[in-house]
Amino acid sequence: MPGMGHGVDIHNPVVTNLFRLGLHVSFVWVLAFAVLFALGLAFVALRSPDGVPPLSEARPRTTLRVGFGLLWLLDGLLQLQAGMPLGLSSQVLAPTKEAAPTWWHGFIGTAVQIWNQHPLALAQAAVWIQIALAFGLLGSTRMASRVAGLLSAIWALLIWLVSGFGGLFGHGVSVLFGWPGAPLFYAIAGFALALRPEKFPHVYQAVVSKIVGLILILGAVLQALPGSHFWTTGNDNALNQMIQDMTSVPQPAWLAGIGHVGAGVVRAAGPGINMLIVVWLMAAGVGLWRITVSGFRWPASSLAVGAVIVWIVVQDTGLFGGVATDPNSMLPLALLGITLSPRLRTAAPFNVKLSAVARRAISNAAVSLAGGALIVGTYLGATGIFASPETTLYRAYNGDVAAVEGTPAPDFTLTDQNGQPFSLSTHRAAHEVVVLSFIDPVCYEECPQIGHQLLDVVKNPPSGVKVTVVMVAANLQDHSKRQVEHFMEQYDLAGVSSLYFLNGTTHQLRDVFEQYGITVTTGGEHGMSIHSMVVYIINAAGEIRYIVEDDPVPGPAGRASTVQVLRDAIVTLR
Repeated sequence: MPGMGHGVDIHNPVVTNLFRLGLHVSFVWVLAFAVLFALGLAFVALRSPDGVPPLSEARPRTTLRVGFGLLWLLDGLLQLQAGMPLGLSSQVLAPTKEAAPTWWHGFIGTAVQIWNQHPLALAQAAVWIQIALAFGLLGSTRMASRVAGLLSAIWALLIWLVSGFGGLFGHGVSVLFGWPGAPLFYAIAGFALALRPEKFPHVYQAVVSKIVGLILILGAVLQALPGSHFWTTGNDNALNQMIQDMTSVPQPAWLAGIGHVGAGVVRAAGPGINMLIVVWLMAAGVGLWRITVSGFRWPASSLAVGAVIVWIVVQDTGLFGGVATDPNSMLPLALLGITLSPRLRTAAPFNVKLSAVARRAISNAAVSLAGGALIVGTYLGATGIFASPETTLYRAYNGDVAAVEGTPAPDFTLTDQNGQPFSLSTHRAAHEVVVLSFIDPVCYEECPQIGHQLLDVVKNPPSGVKVTVVMVAANLQDHSKRQVEHFMEQYDLAGVSSLYFLNGTTHQLRDVFEQYGITVTTGGEHGMSIHSMVVYIINAAGEIRYIVEDDPVPGPAGRASTVQVLRDAIVTLR
């Protein structure tokens, strides 16, 4: 029986199939746009008298560009997970509120609501945008990579804001746990790659080394705070708890084994381990701050090696359990450390053993694919946000709507909230649709949610259609006139034209329930009944055309999703 408030499976087959179908369709459009871009680039190449410019990209820029290009590609592939449309908001975005300042909760809540109203469109958009950033960075050493770098920085900052600043203002944060957020490292790399290639080596070393150094110094201070639970031994150690949490999710046995060994060492020697971490962070931070003056290689090397160790032992790679969207913060931090090495700065550009024609062909193919993916991803995201709410959440909770072939709606006469007789047969006029539901007047859980859905429909009916909402009291014990009036007043349903809450004797109500196949039993909490939650949509000819199961989806996005289902069904009856 629906309406008992069960949760939703993020791998709901209806939604995952729709997600895959949407990706297949959008992939065709990506390829179509990519072909157009490729033809355009080929035409430009034929008219270019200069041929292919020689490779002269600084080695740190090449490493940064390729490294973060591969990271964006990995992130895009992670976005392909079947549970992403329903899981990202509940398992990724919503939990970030805990570490975000209270004044930012509204922004995160809005982001969650927007995603939940358009999960399929936005999940597909995220896939193609991140794949576009990946191929834009991987496919070009010149202008296209600068544009991709700038776009990747903007996209990363958007993710950073939506995720509550990466825990920047959280309590008990640690660089080892992801502070100040992986997207911030993506943004740093993106802005650096947006620089002119000739300016990159000096600006990158002078500016980024100090930014990363400052982050590590602040991270060392946070790690050293006495109240952060890093100085204890045993199970109470915060680092041990983090490792245990990460290794508790399904993953390869060898990876979990590494985590278990690390957790055991932390439990036995927590204060000593934390001292090593504090010294490492502080030394690497100060070393990077002065790296352009000292020329020492060890700060960058120690950061890269240490970050990889932490990524495996503490962060458990960030790829397993729940809905992983990126490999967490330590891998991009390690990549920044590698590119800040003085050895890399003084090294000659990479020698790519490909002909100029082959290099141009590969570059044009990658840039064309990036352009096609960017257009499709941007279109899906923009149109998705401004389109009507998707019915995705409704379908995840209730399945597909059942259409009925013109079954006559049984007529009945009951009393409305004003004490006037109401007969269903009297509401049969041109362009009039009756939406019939069954509401428990003493319910304070699912029934008010259904009432608000019906209120939205009657207040904003489809153009050219008159909608009458009829609610029948679905409680055989508590259904007095005063209880009906209280329900309507409490949930803002009173005084709404074309909305009727019908009541009658227990015998009359039983007859209506039997006619419409509604099960109503006692036994709910605080006098509430347990009843079928179904909405019938009846056309102007008095025929039932749709039977809509209505286990209410929680939240504004769920309400909007169900309202859209009802509106879509009503539109077909015009």
